[in-house]
Amino acid sequence: MLSVVEKAMPTQSVTAGLHIESARKKLGIWLDSLVEKSKAKPISQIISLTPEMAEMFLDRNQANRKVSERIVENYMHEIVGGRWAFNGEPIIISDTGELNDGQHRCRAVIAAGRAIEVLMVVGIKRDTRTTLDQGRMRTVGDFLSMEGNINTNVLGAAGNFVCQYRMRGAVNHSSRYTATKGEILEFVAENPGIIKSVGLVHEKGADAAGGKSALAAAHFILCGTGKKEDADHFILSLIRGAGLRAGDPILYARNRLINERRQLKTGDRLELIFKAWNHWRKRETVKRIWIGGGLLPALEN
Repeated sequence: MLSVVEKAMPTQSVTAGLHIESARKKLGIWLDSLVEKSKAKPISQIISLTPEMAEMFLDRNQANRKVSERIVENYMHEIVGGRWAFNGEPIIISDTGELNDGQHRCRAVIAAGRAIEVLMVVGIKRDTRTTLDQGRMRTVGDFLSMEGNINTNVLGAAGNFVCQYRMRGAVNHSSRYTATKGEILEFVAENPGIIKSVGLVHEKGADAAGGKSALAAAHFILCGTGKKEDADHFILSLIRGAGLRAGDPILYARNRLINERRQLKTGDRLELIFKAWNHWRKRETVKRIWIGGGLLPALEN
């Protein structure tokens, strides 16, 4: 039996290889025919960009800009998460048959193993690729503003922090951990409470006491314990500092957030706030709260 399997494997491998090579050849012939038709005038059509087609385009991707693995990963997450939408932004094939624009989308399709619908334009002059991407990239705040929200930069950042907390149990400013635009927009749409949290912290003193985005994210997460009134009181006390006595966890966290605001990263601030919350919920006084970094602590109900 083993000898039979050993003899069969090379044949299967060769057959599969020939099939792949044949499919790529057919795709190449198809693209070359479009390039030829575009000699008189550029042409466009909507296509299903499959992983096989993306590989063929990337084979014709000489002298393009450096690939951003972060962008590829973001696009891949959007595709796998079902958030990728047809927006009319084209894959551009030059009059020489080379890829002028679209390498990140091609790589993301390959990584996701799924096809996406895109507009393809064929026949654009090869040297025009240096004129691409001249406009300012739209931020999450821009998209949130388009939907009628206010304080959108704070809202977008707060949404990012909550998404990171939900996905990883931690918050990090590294681009590797940042939630995608699609994930943040989807989160805000499905969780209007984050908009109320941003409104709550939008007052004088919030930036010094941890920053509006971190405080809004903390408030939203603390409300998830089922103690909204306590979350309101806790966060507003952090901001205002009124009526706090020595040993109060809120006062300790407030003083440290203000005094070390240039040293504490967002994850450190949230860890300090969450640990102060836990002490406060248990009616404990504190002299010191240790910040270890990494995963954020579980919250007291």
